[in-house]
Amino acid sequence: MAALASSSVLASCMLAVMALGADLAIAQPVGERIVGGNNADIKDFSHQLSLEVFFMHSCGASVINENYALTAAHCVQGMPREPPWFVRLRAGSTSGFLGIGGIMHAIEFMEHHPLWNKTTTDYDVGLIKVEKPFAFSNRISPIKLADENAILKVGSVVTVSGWGMTSERALFTPWVLHSVDVPVVDREACNHNYTVHGGNKISKRMICAGGTGDGKDSCQGDSGGPLITQDRRLIGVVSWGYGCGRSGFPGIYTNVANPEIRRYIREVAGV
Repeated sequence: MAALASSSVLASCMLAVMALGADLAIAQPVGERIVGGNNADIKDFSHQLSLEVFFMHSCGASVINENYALTAAHCVQGMPREPPWFVRLRAGSTSGFLGIGGIMHAIEFMEHHPLWNKTTTDYDVGLIKVEKPFAFSNRISPIKLADENAILKVGSVVTVSGWGMTSERALFTPWVLHSVDVPVVDREACNHNYTVHGGNKISKRMICAGGTGDGKDSCQGDSGGPLITQDRRLIGVVSWGYGCGRSGFPGIYTNVANPEIRRYIREVAGV
């Protein structure tokens, strides 16, 4: 991608980056959100990507085919559709904070679902097209999406990965990739816990997982990253939640199996 041509353009892009940061900061209390997990190797999560701004990890994403990555809408909200050169995807690296290694990919365009709603956090899904296709290897490979209308049984175990905070009050993201297993939680019970405390309604385009009191959860910086099933299908995208690892407040993930979400992915990315 060409370098920025003038200081005014640079200033505009910086404002967009600041807007993105503001959006994320606002979202954190009941917003985007690995706690209680373990170090992970990118070879075991070769679909995992880091969306970076000025070489700093910002959000997670997942390789879904040679040209596209799936992320959260709130990760790309506020950014130009054709982002500046310093907004890129890092693939194939276990490192996160001050990312090292892997392959950097310039972005052709990034967008979010047309029905994305910042207030309700519904339809929290976005797509990123890279300028040059991903070169697949044992460190970079696409993950299959869960079948449309697939239903997760309550209590079934799913895995979330990313470079997010390892505690709610952490100051920095970790150096290496982390992952954690969390159980799926009943949507009605999840909805009750959130709405009774003034939180957003849990829609059918959302999945609840974790919050069982064991301190395991996704957290700030994991946003946009993958939630996968035991048979290695992408079923969710890290979206929001109240705090990190709090009992009674599961992490909320965009439901990739929902027909409306799948239709959007299929129409844009062909998957």
